[in-house]
Amino acid sequence: MFLNTNHWQLCARMASVLLGGAWASVSAQEAAPGIVGQQGWLFYRHEFSNPSDDANVSKTIDLLRRVNAQLARNGTQLVVVMARLKIRVHSEFLPPSAALTDHLKGSYGRMLQALRSGGVAPVDLETAFIASQKRNSPMPLYFKRDTHWSSAGALLAAETVRDMVQADTRLQQLTASLPKTRYQLTWSSKDWPVDGDLPPQLPKGSPQFDKELIKIFTVEKLADQSTGGLLDNCTLPITLLGSSYTADWTNFPAAMRYALQSDLLSISVDALQGQWFGLHSYLRDDAFQAQRPKLLIWEMPARDMRAPPDFQWREARYKMNATEWLLQTSALLQIQCIPSGINAKVSHVTVKGAQSGARGFSTPASVSSDYVELQFDKPLQRKDYLSGKLVVDGSKVLTLEVSSKAGRSRTSTLPVAGDDVAHVLRTALVGAEASDGISQVRIFPGTTRSFSLQEIQVCQQPADLLN
Repeated sequence: MFLNTNHWQLCARMASVLLGGAWASVSAQEAAPGIVGQQGWLFYRHEFSNPSDDANVSKTIDLLRRVNAQLARNGTQLVVVMARLKIRVHSEFLPPSAALTDHLKGSYGRMLQALRSGGVAPVDLETAFIASQKRNSPMPLYFKRDTHWSSAGALLAAETVRDMVQADTRLQQLTASLPKTRYQLTWSSKDWPVDGDLPPQLPKGSPQFDKELIKIFTVEKLADQSTGGLLDNCTLPITLLGSSYTADWTNFPAAMRYALQSDLLSISVDALQGQWFGLHSYLRDDAFQAQRPKLLIWEMPARDMRAPPDFQWREARYKMNATEWLLQTSALLQIQCIPSGINAKVSHVTVKGAQSGARGFSTPASVSSDYVELQFDKPLQRKDYLSGKLVVDGSKVLTLEVSSKAGRSRTSTLPVAGDDVAHVLRTALVGAEASDGISQVRIFPGTTRSFSLQEIQVCQQPADLLN
Protein backbone atom coordinates (compact mmCIF):
# COMPACT_ATOMS: atom_id res chain seq x y z
CA MET A 1 0.00 0.00 0.00
CA PHE A 2 1.30 3.48 -0.89
CA LEU A 3 0.51 6.20 1.61
CA ASN A 4 0.03 8.68 -1.23
CA THR A 5 1.78 11.44 0.68
CA ASN A 6 4.41 13.65 -0.91
CA HIS A 7 6.54 16.35 0.70
CA TRP A 8 4.10 19.18 0.08
CA GLN A 9 0.92 17.26 0.84
CA LEU A 10 2.40 16.18 4.15
CA CYS A 11 3.26 19.78 5.02
CA ALA A 12 -0.29 20.90 4.25
CA ARG A 13 -2.00 18.08 6.09
CA MET A 14 0.27 17.19 9.06
CA ALA A 15 -1.99 14.17 8.79
CA SER A 16 -2.65 11.02 10.70
CA VAL A 17 -2.72 8.05 8.32
CA LEU A 18 -5.08 5.18 8.99
CA LEU A 19 -4.23 2.07 6.99
CA GLY A 20 -7.42 0.25 8.00
CA GLY A 21 -8.34 -3.35 8.66
CA ALA A 22 -9.45 -5.33 11.68
CA TRP A 23 -8.14 -8.11 13.90
CA ALA A 24 -8.91 -11.43 12.28
CA SER A 25 -10.11 -14.27 14.48
CA VAL A 26 -7.38 -16.84 14.98
CA SER A 27 -9.60 -19.76 14.16
CA ALA A 28 -13.28 -20.17 13.40
CA GLN A 29 -13.37 -23.23 15.68
CA GLU A 30 -12.08 -21.36 18.73
CA ALA A 31 -14.20 -19.96 21.52
CA ALA A 32 -15.62 -16.45 21.09
CA PRO A 33 -12.89 -13.79 21.50
CA GLY A 34 -14.79 -11.83 24.15
CA ILE A 35 -14.73 -12.80 27.85
CA VAL A 36 -17.24 -11.58 30.44
CA GLY A 37 -15.40 -10.46 33.55
CA GLN A 38 -16.51 -9.14 36.91
CA GLN A 39 -18.29 -5.84 37.68
CA GLY A 40 -19.11 -5.18 34.03
CA TRP A 41 -15.57 -5.60 32.70
CA LEU A 42 -15.01 -7.38 29.38
CA PHE A 43 -11.74 -8.87 28.12
CA TYR A 44 -10.13 -10.22 24.95
CA ARG A 45 -9.23 -13.90 24.80
CA HIS A 46 -6.35 -13.37 22.35
CA GLU A 47 -4.37 -11.44 24.97
CA PHE A 48 -3.60 -14.71 26.75
CA SER A 49 -0.34 -16.40 25.83
CA ASN A 50 1.66 -19.45 26.88
CA PRO A 51 5.22 -20.83 26.52
CA SER A 52 4.46 -22.10 23.01
CA ASP A 53 4.49 -18.46 21.86
CA ASP A 54 8.05 -17.83 23.03
CA ALA A 55 9.70 -18.83 19.75
CA ASN A 56 7.65 -16.28 17.80
CA VAL A 57 8.34 -13.62 20.43
CA SER A 58 12.07 -14.27 20.05
CA LYS A 59 11.76 -13.93 16.26
CA THR A 60 9.98 -10.61 16.66
CA ILE A 61 12.60 -9.27 19.06
CA ASP A 62 15.40 -10.37 16.72
CA LEU A 63 13.78 -8.48 13.82
CA LEU A 64 13.35 -5.38 15.99
CA ARG A 65 17.01 -5.60 16.95
CA ARG A 66 18.14 -5.74 13.33
CA VAL A 67 15.79 -2.98 12.16
CA ASN A 68 16.86 -0.78 15.08
CA ALA A 69 20.51 -1.13 14.03
CA GLN A 70 19.73 -0.13 10.42
CA LEU A 71 17.57 2.82 11.48
CA ALA A 72 20.32 4.13 13.76
CA ARG A 73 22.98 3.82 11.04
CA ASN A 74 20.79 5.86 8.72
CA GLY A 75 19.93 8.68 11.11
CA THR A 76 16.72 7.61 12.86
CA GLN A 77 16.44 6.59 16.51
CA LEU A 78 13.86 3.91 17.36
CA VAL A 79 11.79 3.68 20.55
CA VAL A 80 9.51 0.63 20.97
CA VAL A 81 6.30 1.02 22.97
CA MET A 82 4.53 -2.23 23.84
CA ALA A 83 0.91 -1.41 24.70
CA ARG A 84 0.27 -3.33 27.92
CA LEU A 85 -2.28 -6.14 28.11
CA LYS A 86 -5.62 -5.11 29.56
CA ILE A 87 -5.87 -8.52 31.24
CA ARG A 88 -2.67 -7.68 33.15
CA VAL A 89 -3.49 -4.07 34.08
CA HIS A 90 -7.02 -4.87 35.25
CA SER A 91 -6.56 -8.54 36.15
CA GLU A 92 -8.61 -8.27 39.35
CA PHE A 93 -11.75 -8.11 37.18
CA LEU A 94 -11.03 -11.31 35.24
CA PRO A 95 -13.42 -14.20 35.86
CA PRO A 96 -12.06 -17.05 38.03
CA SER A 97 -11.89 -19.26 34.93
CA ALA A 98 -9.37 -16.91 33.27
CA ALA A 99 -6.65 -16.49 35.89
CA LEU A 100 -3.22 -15.30 34.78
CA THR A 101 -0.38 -17.80 34.71
CA ASP A 102 3.07 -17.03 36.08
CA HIS A 103 4.42 -17.26 32.53
CA LEU A 104 2.05 -14.56 31.31
CA LYS A 105 2.70 -12.33 34.34
CA GLY A 106 6.41 -12.37 33.57
CA SER A 107 6.19 -12.06 29.80
CA TYR A 108 6.35 -8.26 29.60
CA GLY A 109 9.43 -8.08 31.78
CA ARG A 110 11.17 -10.76 29.73
CA MET A 111 10.42 -8.90 26.50
CA LEU A 112 11.71 -5.61 27.93
CA GLN A 113 14.95 -7.27 28.99
CA ALA A 114 15.41 -9.01 25.63
CA LEU A 115 14.89 -5.75 23.75
CA ARG A 116 17.37 -3.91 25.93
CA SER A 117 19.92 -6.70 25.53
CA GLY A 118 19.51 -6.34 21.76
CA GLY A 119 20.25 -2.62 21.86
CA VAL A 120 16.62 -1.54 21.37
CA ALA A 121 15.16 1.26 23.51
CA PRO A 122 11.81 0.01 24.93
CA VAL A 123 9.34 1.90 27.12
CA ASP A 124 8.25 0.14 30.33
CA LEU A 125 4.50 0.76 30.40
CA GLU A 126 3.82 -2.12 32.78
CA THR A 127 5.42 -0.48 35.81
CA ALA A 128 3.70 2.84 35.12
CA PHE A 129 0.27 1.31 34.53
CA ILE A 130 0.32 -1.09 37.48
CA ALA A 131 1.50 1.65 39.85
CA SER A 132 -0.95 4.30 38.60
CA GLN A 133 -3.57 5.49 41.09
CA LYS A 134 -5.99 5.85 38.18
CA ARG A 135 -5.92 2.12 37.48
CA ASN A 136 -9.07 1.54 39.55
CA SER A 137 -10.42 5.08 39.64
CA PRO A 138 -13.70 6.25 38.09
CA MET A 139 -11.56 6.97 35.02
CA PRO A 140 -9.59 3.67 34.57
CA LEU A 141 -6.71 3.18 32.16
CA TYR A 142 -8.62 0.87 29.83
CA PHE A 143 -12.21 0.87 28.68
CA LYS A 144 -14.42 -1.64 30.44
CA ARG A 145 -16.12 -2.71 27.20
CA ASP A 146 -13.25 -2.26 24.74
CA THR A 147 -9.77 -3.71 24.23
CA HIS A 148 -8.06 -0.31 23.97
CA TRP A 149 -6.71 2.08 26.54
CA SER A 150 -8.92 4.97 27.59
CA SER A 151 -7.93 8.62 27.29
CA ALA A 152 -6.46 8.34 30.79
CA GLY A 153 -4.39 5.34 29.70
CA ALA A 154 -3.32 7.03 26.46
CA LEU A 155 -2.12 10.07 28.42
CA LEU A 156 -0.23 7.93 30.94
CA ALA A 157 1.40 6.00 28.07
CA ALA A 158 2.46 9.24 26.38
CA GLU A 159 3.88 10.67 29.60
CA THR A 160 5.80 7.43 30.20
CA VAL A 161 7.24 7.58 26.68
CA ARG A 162 8.29 11.19 27.29
CA ASP A 163 9.97 10.34 30.60
CA MET A 164 11.86 7.43 29.08
CA VAL A 165 13.02 9.44 26.05
CA GLN A 166 14.21 12.32 28.23
CA ALA A 167 16.07 9.97 30.58
CA ASP A 168 17.80 7.83 27.92
CA THR A 169 21.35 9.05 27.41
CA ARG A 170 21.26 7.93 23.77
CA LEU A 171 18.23 10.15 23.12
CA GLN A 172 18.89 13.20 25.31
CA GLN A 173 20.78 15.16 22.67
CA LEU A 174 18.19 14.31 20.06
CA THR A 175 15.20 15.34 22.19
CA ALA A 176 16.91 18.57 23.23
CA SER A 177 17.30 19.52 19.56
CA LEU A 178 13.67 18.86 18.60
CA PRO A 179 11.63 21.97 17.76
CA LYS A 180 9.00 22.69 20.38
CA THR A 181 5.36 23.40 19.66
CA ARG A 182 3.29 24.44 22.66
CA TYR A 183 0.13 22.41 23.23
CA GLN A 184 -2.52 22.58 25.93
CA LEU A 185 -4.70 19.71 27.14
CA THR A 186 -8.30 20.15 28.32
CA TRP A 187 -10.52 17.42 29.79
CA SER A 188 -14.18 17.32 28.78
CA SER A 189 -16.70 18.47 31.33
CA LYS A 190 -19.22 15.78 30.37
CA ASP A 191 -19.21 12.06 29.79
CA TRP A 192 -19.31 10.56 26.31
CA PRO A 193 -20.98 7.21 25.46
CA VAL A 194 -18.83 4.46 23.91
CA ASP A 195 -20.14 1.17 22.49
CA GLY A 196 -16.85 -0.75 22.77
CA ASP A 197 -15.49 -3.45 20.46
CA LEU A 198 -15.96 -6.37 22.89
CA PRO A 199 -19.77 -6.80 23.29
CA PRO A 200 -20.17 -8.06 19.67
CA GLN A 201 -17.39 -10.61 20.31
CA LEU A 202 -18.95 -12.23 23.38
CA PRO A 203 -20.31 -15.81 23.35
CA LYS A 204 -23.92 -16.25 22.35
CA GLY A 205 -26.29 -15.81 25.25
CA SER A 206 -24.04 -13.36 27.11
CA PRO A 207 -25.67 -10.48 29.02
CA GLN A 208 -26.38 -7.21 27.26
CA PHE A 209 -24.17 -4.27 28.22
CA ASP A 210 -25.02 -0.59 28.15
CA LYS A 211 -22.74 1.93 26.55
CA GLU A 212 -19.81 2.98 28.69
CA LEU A 213 -19.64 6.64 29.74
CA ILE A 214 -16.15 8.13 29.60
CA LYS A 215 -14.35 11.43 29.79
CA ILE A 216 -12.02 12.48 27.00
CA PHE A 217 -9.58 15.33 26.47
CA THR A 218 -8.68 17.59 23.62
CA VAL A 219 -5.20 18.82 22.75
CA GLU A 220 -4.83 22.13 20.95
CA LYS A 221 -1.82 23.99 19.62
CA LEU A 222 -1.43 27.35 21.29
CA ALA A 223 -1.75 30.31 18.97
CA ASP A 224 0.84 33.00 18.23
CA GLN A 225 3.93 30.86 18.40
CA SER A 226 6.84 30.29 16.07
CA THR A 227 7.43 26.64 15.24
CA GLY A 228 11.01 27.23 14.14
CA GLY A 229 13.69 24.66 13.49
CA LEU A 230 12.88 21.70 11.32
CA LEU A 231 9.22 22.60 10.91
CA ASP A 232 10.21 25.75 9.00
CA ASN A 233 11.41 23.37 6.30
CA CYS A 234 8.08 21.56 6.48
CA THR A 235 9.38 18.37 8.01
CA LEU A 236 8.20 16.50 11.05
CA PRO A 237 11.09 15.18 13.15
CA ILE A 238 8.99 12.53 14.93
CA THR A 239 6.86 9.72 13.54
CA LEU A 240 4.47 7.75 15.73
CA LEU A 241 3.71 4.42 14.07
CA GLY A 242 1.36 2.02 15.79
CA SER A 243 -1.64 -0.24 15.93
CA SER A 244 -5.27 0.73 16.53
CA TYR A 245 -4.05 1.91 19.96
CA THR A 246 -2.46 4.77 17.99
CA ALA A 247 -5.63 5.66 16.05
CA ASP A 248 -6.74 9.25 16.54
CA TRP A 249 -9.90 8.23 18.41
CA THR A 250 -7.83 6.74 21.25
CA ASN A 251 -6.23 10.18 21.82
CA PHE A 252 -2.75 8.63 21.96
CA PRO A 253 -1.33 10.75 19.09
CA ALA A 254 -2.74 13.90 20.69
CA ALA A 255 -1.35 12.85 24.07
CA MET A 256 2.08 12.30 22.49
CA ARG A 257 2.05 15.79 20.98
CA TYR A 258 1.13 17.24 24.36
CA ALA A 259 3.65 15.17 26.34
CA LEU A 260 6.55 15.92 23.98
CA GLN A 261 5.35 19.46 23.17
CA SER A 262 6.24 18.68 19.59
CA ASP A 263 4.31 18.01 16.40
CA LEU A 264 4.52 14.56 14.83
CA LEU A 265 3.22 12.39 12.02
CA SER A 266 1.00 9.58 13.29
CA ILE A 267 0.26 6.38 11.38
CA SER A 268 -2.20 3.79 12.66
CA VAL A 269 -2.28 0.24 11.32
CA ASP A 270 -5.06 -2.15 12.31
CA ALA A 271 -4.43 -5.78 13.11
CA LEU A 272 -5.52 -7.29 9.79
CA GLN A 273 -2.57 -5.70 8.02
CA GLY A 274 -0.28 -5.78 11.03
CA GLN A 275 2.70 -3.77 12.20
CA TRP A 276 5.22 -5.30 9.80
CA PHE A 277 3.18 -4.37 6.75
CA GLY A 278 2.58 -0.95 8.28
CA LEU A 279 6.27 -0.18 8.78
CA HIS A 280 7.15 -1.43 5.32
CA SER A 281 4.41 0.75 3.75
CA TYR A 282 5.63 3.81 5.63
CA LEU A 283 9.29 3.28 4.72
CA ARG A 284 8.40 2.92 1.05
CA ASP A 285 6.44 6.18 1.03
CA ASP A 286 7.69 9.72 0.47
CA ALA A 287 6.57 10.45 4.04
CA PHE A 288 9.76 8.58 5.03
CA GLN A 289 11.98 8.63 1.94
CA ALA A 290 11.72 12.40 1.36
CA GLN A 291 11.74 13.51 5.01
CA ARG A 292 13.14 10.92 7.38
CA PRO A 293 12.28 11.46 11.03
CA LYS A 294 14.90 11.84 13.71
CA LEU A 295 12.79 9.75 16.08
CA LEU A 296 10.49 6.81 15.26
CA ILE A 297 8.19 5.78 18.09
CA TRP A 298 6.82 2.32 17.22
CA GLU A 299 3.83 1.27 19.30
CA MET A 300 3.09 -2.43 19.13
CA PRO A 301 0.55 -4.23 21.37
CA ALA A 302 2.28 -6.68 23.69
CA ARG A 303 0.04 -9.44 22.33
CA ASP A 304 1.40 -8.79 18.81
CA MET A 305 4.95 -9.58 19.87
CA ARG A 306 4.10 -13.23 19.22
CA ALA A 307 3.04 -12.45 15.63
CA PRO A 308 6.13 -11.98 13.38
CA PRO A 309 5.69 -11.29 9.63
CA ASP A 310 5.16 -15.01 8.89
CA PHE A 311 2.68 -15.56 11.74
CA GLN A 312 0.63 -18.60 10.78
CA TRP A 313 -2.76 -16.92 11.30
CA ARG A 314 -1.93 -13.76 9.37
CA GLU A 315 -3.95 -13.19 6.21
CA ALA A 316 -1.96 -14.37 3.18
CA ARG A 317 -1.76 -10.98 1.44
CA TYR A 318 -0.03 -9.46 4.48
CA LYS A 319 2.14 -12.46 5.32
CA MET A 320 5.85 -12.54 4.44
CA ASN A 321 8.85 -14.69 5.22
CA ALA A 322 10.65 -12.97 8.12
CA THR A 323 14.05 -12.90 6.38
CA GLU A 324 12.55 -11.55 3.18
CA TRP A 325 10.71 -8.87 5.16
CA LEU A 326 14.03 -7.88 6.75
CA LEU A 327 15.80 -7.72 3.37
CA GLN A 328 13.06 -5.54 1.87
CA THR A 329 12.87 -3.30 4.93
CA SER A 330 16.64 -2.86 5.19
CA ALA A 331 16.85 -1.88 1.54
CA LEU A 332 14.31 0.89 2.16
CA LEU A 333 16.28 2.15 5.16
CA GLN A 334 19.58 2.68 3.34
CA ILE A 335 20.38 6.31 2.53
CA GLN A 336 23.46 5.56 0.44
CA CYS A 337 23.99 2.78 -2.07
CA ILE A 338 26.89 0.46 -1.40
CA PRO A 339 27.72 -0.68 -4.97
CA SER A 340 27.58 -4.44 -5.35
CA GLY A 341 29.82 -4.56 -8.41
CA ILE A 342 26.91 -5.88 -10.49
CA ASN A 343 25.77 -3.90 -13.53
CA ALA A 344 22.23 -3.79 -14.90
CA LYS A 345 21.37 -3.06 -18.53
CA VAL A 346 18.10 -2.70 -20.38
CA SER A 347 17.92 -5.77 -22.63
CA HIS A 348 14.38 -5.55 -24.00
CA VAL A 349 11.46 -3.09 -24.04
CA THR A 350 8.06 -3.89 -25.51
CA VAL A 351 6.77 -0.29 -25.40
CA LYS A 352 7.10 1.53 -28.72
CA GLY A 353 8.98 4.81 -28.52
CA ALA A 354 10.90 3.85 -25.38
CA GLN A 355 14.29 5.41 -24.75
CA SER A 356 17.05 3.77 -22.75
CA GLY A 357 20.52 4.76 -21.60
CA ALA A 358 23.37 3.47 -19.46
CA ARG A 359 21.48 3.86 -16.17
CA GLY A 360 17.82 4.09 -17.02
CA PHE A 361 14.91 4.11 -19.41
CA SER A 362 11.67 5.95 -20.07
CA THR A 363 8.60 4.97 -22.05
CA PRO A 364 5.41 6.62 -23.26
CA ALA A 365 2.03 5.07 -22.46
CA SER A 366 2.07 1.33 -21.77
CA VAL A 367 -0.56 -1.40 -21.70
CA SER A 368 -0.95 -4.27 -19.25
CA SER A 369 1.17 -6.71 -21.29
CA ASP A 370 4.13 -4.34 -21.70
CA TYR A 371 7.37 -4.81 -19.81
CA VAL A 372 10.96 -3.69 -19.57
CA GLU A 373 13.62 -6.35 -19.08
CA LEU A 374 16.82 -5.75 -17.14
CA GLN A 375 19.73 -8.18 -17.29
CA PHE A 376 22.60 -8.39 -14.80
CA ASP A 377 26.20 -9.16 -15.72
CA LYS A 378 26.54 -11.25 -12.54
CA PRO A 379 23.79 -13.14 -10.69
CA LEU A 380 22.11 -11.18 -7.90
CA GLN A 381 22.38 -12.79 -4.47
CA ARG A 382 20.29 -12.43 -1.36
CA LYS A 383 21.96 -9.26 -0.09
CA ASP A 384 21.68 -7.38 -3.41
CA TYR A 385 18.87 -4.94 -4.10
CA LEU A 386 17.77 -2.75 -6.97
CA SER A 387 17.75 1.02 -6.52
CA GLY A 388 16.51 3.86 -8.70
CA LYS A 389 14.07 6.72 -9.26
CA LEU A 390 10.72 5.44 -10.49
CA VAL A 391 7.77 7.08 -12.26
CA VAL A 392 4.66 5.01 -12.93
CA ASP A 393 1.99 7.47 -14.06
CA GLY A 394 -1.43 5.83 -14.02
CA SER A 395 -0.90 2.37 -12.56
CA LYS A 396 -0.93 1.67 -8.83
CA VAL A 397 0.92 -1.65 -8.97
CA LEU A 398 4.30 -2.68 -10.35
CA THR A 399 4.82 -6.38 -11.12
CA LEU A 400 8.33 -7.84 -10.97
CA GLU A 401 9.12 -11.19 -12.60
CA VAL A 402 12.63 -12.34 -11.66
CA SER A 403 14.40 -15.28 -13.27
CA SER A 404 17.59 -17.25 -12.65
CA LYS A 405 19.86 -18.84 -15.25
CA ALA A 406 18.53 -22.22 -14.13
CA GLY A 407 15.08 -21.17 -15.29
CA ARG A 408 13.47 -20.65 -11.89
CA SER A 409 11.26 -17.60 -11.63
CA ARG A 410 9.13 -15.82 -9.07
CA THR A 411 6.70 -12.93 -9.31
CA SER A 412 6.04 -10.18 -6.79
CA THR A 413 4.15 -6.91 -6.78
CA LEU A 414 4.91 -3.46 -5.42
CA PRO A 415 2.33 -0.74 -4.71
CA VAL A 416 3.30 2.55 -6.37
CA ALA A 417 1.96 6.11 -6.23
CA GLY A 418 0.62 6.12 -9.77
CA ASP A 419 1.46 9.79 -10.36
CA ASP A 420 3.92 11.65 -12.58
CA VAL A 421 6.42 12.30 -9.78
CA ALA A 422 9.69 10.40 -9.35
CA HIS A 423 9.73 8.21 -6.23
CA VAL A 424 12.49 6.18 -4.64
CA LEU A 425 12.61 2.50 -5.61
CA ARG A 426 14.62 0.18 -3.40
CA THR A 427 13.68 -3.47 -3.54
CA ALA A 428 15.34 -6.81 -2.93
CA LEU A 429 14.79 -9.18 -5.85
CA VAL A 430 16.06 -12.46 -4.42
CA GLY A 431 13.80 -14.28 -1.97
CA ALA A 432 14.79 -15.59 1.41
CA GLU A 433 15.28 -19.11 0.08
CA ALA A 434 18.61 -20.40 -1.22
CA SER A 435 19.03 -19.36 -4.83
CA ASP A 436 21.43 -19.74 -7.74
CA GLY A 437 21.11 -15.99 -8.27
CA ILE A 438 18.88 -13.73 -10.32
CA SER A 439 20.03 -13.05 -13.87
CA GLN A 440 17.17 -10.85 -15.10
CA VAL A 441 14.00 -9.06 -14.05
CA ARG A 442 11.01 -8.09 -16.12
CA ILE A 443 9.15 -5.03 -14.87
CA PHE A 444 5.47 -4.80 -15.80
CA PRO A 445 4.12 -1.29 -15.06
CA GLY A 446 0.53 -2.02 -16.11
CA THR A 447 -1.53 0.52 -18.02
CA THR A 448 0.23 3.89 -17.71
CA ARG A 449 0.54 7.31 -19.30
CA SER A 450 4.30 7.12 -18.84
CA PHE A 451 6.85 4.90 -17.13
CA SER A 452 10.51 5.40 -16.29
CA LEU A 453 13.26 4.11 -14.04
CA GLN A 454 16.41 6.23 -13.80
CA GLU A 455 19.65 6.13 -11.79
CA ILE A 456 19.53 2.32 -11.75
CA GLN A 457 22.02 0.73 -9.39
CA VAL A 458 22.50 -2.69 -7.85
CA CYS A 459 23.40 -2.13 -4.20
CA GLN A 460 24.50 -4.30 -1.31
CA GLN A 461 22.89 -4.70 2.09
CA PRO A 462 25.14 -4.10 5.13
CA ALA A 463 27.45 -7.06 5.62
CA ASP A 464 26.18 -7.84 9.13
CA LEU A 465 22.45 -7.60 8.37
CA LEU A 466 21.77 -11.33 8.67
CA ASN A 467 24.43 -12.09 11.31
